[in-house]
This record gives sequence, C-alpha cells and structure tokens, in this order.
Amino acid sequence: MNPYYLGIDLGTTNFKAGIFDQNRRLLGLGRLKTTKISDGTTCELPVSVFWETLHGCVSEAVMQAQIDVKDIVSVGYASQANSFILLDANNEAITPLILWPDNRAKGLKIPLPEHFTERTGIGVMPDHQFAIAKLLWFQRLQPELWTQTAKVLSVSAYLTYSLTGLLTDDYGTASMTGMFDQSTTDWWDEMLAMLNIGRELLPSLARTGTPSGRLTASGAEKIGILPGTRFFTGGLDHHIAAVGAGIIGSGRLCESTGTVLACVDYTSDYQPQCDVCVAPGLSEGRFFRMTFDDNGASVLEKYQKDNAPDLTIPELLHEAEAFAEGIANRHGEKVMKILVSTAQNLASLAKRLKNTSEGLDFVSTGGGSRSPLWIKIKSETLNSTFYTPEQPEVACLGATIIAGAGCHTQS
Repeated sequence: MNPYYLGIDLGTTNFKAGIFDQNRRLLGLGRLKTTKISDGTTCELPVSVFWETLHGCVSEAVMQAQIDVKDIVSVGYASQANSFILLDANNEAITPLILWPDNRAKGLKIPLPEHFTERTGIGVMPDHQFAIAKLLWFQRLQPELWTQTAKVLSVSAYLTYSLTGLLTDDYGTASMTGMFDQSTTDWWDEMLAMLNIGRELLPSLARTGTPSGRLTASGAEKIGILPGTRFFTGGLDHHIAAVGAGIIGSGRLCESTGTVLACVDYTSDYQPQCDVCVAPGLSEGRFFRMTFDDNGASVLEKYQKDNAPDLTIPELLHEAEAFAEGIANRHGEKVMKILVSTAQNLASLAKRLKNTSEGLDFVSTGGGSRSPLWIKIKSETLNSTFYTPEQPEVACLGATIIAGAGCHTQS
C-alpha cells in the first residue's frame, strides 16, 4: 500500500484539501469558496455549509489523485484565527461559525490585564475582530444564548471535535485569542476571569503535531474518508504555511500575499514586541513570529471588483506587465501602484522581524506568489532574494508534513 496524507486548509475565502504522497508531491487538490452570510456587520458560516464545502474539497482532491480513501493514513490542518462556534450542553451548535471579519462587537471595550503582550505574545491591542470581543458581545447582548453555551470552540477545535470526538485545540490558534498564557502554554486564568469565561467552556490545548486520536464513524462521514484514520493537531495557517514553505531552520522568512499581507520567521527567543505576534513552534523552546498588514491581495481584488469587473486578476496583472514594458493601457499603471505599495509594506514587516528589509531570503506564498512581476517588484524594493516553492499549496503541504511526520513517529 502506498500511504497518502490529507492536508486541510481552513482559509477565510476558500477551503482547500490536498492529497500528498510520501514524497510530498501534490496528487489532488480540492478548492471551494466558502459561502458566508454577511450583512456588512456580521460574517457567519452556517454549519451545514462548513461541512458541505469541506466534504466537496476532500472529494475533489481524492478524485484528482485517483486513490482509494483507505490509503489515506493521516489528516492534518491549517486553521484561521479568531473564528469560533458556540455549543450547548449536548455539544450541538447553537450558532453558526462566527468568522474573524465579523464586526458585531465594533466599539466594545475589551478589559486587559497588565503585561498582556508579555503573557500572550500578541503585539497588537485586541479589537472587535478578536474572538474575545464577540464573546463579550454575546454575554451582554444575547445573554439567553450565552447561558446555553457549554463550549466555545475555535474553527480548528470544532473540526477536531467533530472528526475525532476529542475537545482539543492547538497552541497557535489559541495564542491569537488573547486568552493564552505563553509561560504555561495553557489558558490564562487572569484573562478568563476578566472575560467571565470559565475553563470548562474551553478545550484542552496541544502543540502542533500532537496525535489527536482517530476519525470516528460520524467524523469520517463528514469529510468522506474512512473511520480510524489518524488525526494530528495542526496549527495557525501562517505557521503551517511556513512549515510547508520549508523555512524552519533555514533562516529564511515566509511572506504571504493573500487576503492580508503577512511575514513569518522562526526563532528560539521569546521576545514579545509591538506589532508582532509570537506563538509556540513545533517543539519546546521554538517560536514562530508573525506580523501583518491589510495591504494584501485583497486590495487588488477590490480594485478588480470596483474598476475592472470584466477582467480577471491575471488579466489585470498582465496589463501591469505591459505597462512596465512601456505599453499604455487602461489599468496597468494603477495596478502597478498597488503592487509597489504592497512591496513597500512588506519591507516594513520585514524590518519588524529582522531590523532590516535588505539582504534577506524570502519564500513567497499566497496568491501573490503566482505573479512573477509582483515577485520581481518585491525583490527590487527590498533588495532581497525571493524564492517560490515548487508546491504552491504550502498550507495544505505543511499540514500533511506534520501529519506524515507524526505517523512515522507513531508507527
């Protein structure tokens, strides 16, 4: 039997599922847009849509790979931060998945203990898009529903529980809630008390790569593979993408031009700082650091939606390439300005992590990595070297690397 590995990427815009072989070759990829419900304030993903989308991704990946699901030996995931669901005493969902872009808690003040950044590793002040803001919103504006709440699960914890029956979440996803204590790698009791959230509402926590049981019959049915398949604790999407991009131990940075612009590095030093978030890495004493900017691919997508709905993103990038060669066209100059501004923002992110933006090595991921022009602009702006991974679906790959390594360790 040839073993295969399933990596799930629970992205904000799209869910993806990748089937990889033991040589880390992508054999099949399923990618589906998540159909969210949003009224401009709320942003929710119905539970039924969550599972329909994920099942569709896995089915497409298996079909493309032309494998038998009995040969899938393990599953791992990459998660999004600050998206969650509330369950009742029977562990049934009483809300849809509340996604991080949800704005219902805008203007709500979040109480913070002293030494917040030092204890949590979060170098930004929590705002209305943090899960804790929305949990306070439920307590204050929907108290009847809050009294029914028996569990608060992140999207990754909900996936793990639904597939395996275990109430477990990963350190990385937990670290971005503002309720995680880096010194104990556990929930922070002082913060929980200030938020009026009991520990009994939260799952246990585990490091990325920890075995998290096997798929139950009901869990396996939800994604279309077999019961008994091993499941491993994944992690935050940017961390898992960095694993897939191969930066661990390389000294390189991983930059992602996706929905947001992000830059990640790996370190043995826990040094919380302004505008940088630090979280536990793959092993004790190792950490990944992340810093973000809103000027990612979503800015180009908005330009396309508002100004060029008749063109695709690749077509807009082609116009920018033509403009760079001196060929005037309708959108090239404006698109070029967007690409340059993103590169300039990336330079600022790199300086936060390395105190310089020049002479560095980057692995470029996300949708922006598919544009040679964008890579060239970044390289020239930062006077640095940019590599693109042979396998572009690095979050799915990272999830399977973790699951595959766990399998070999356990076997």
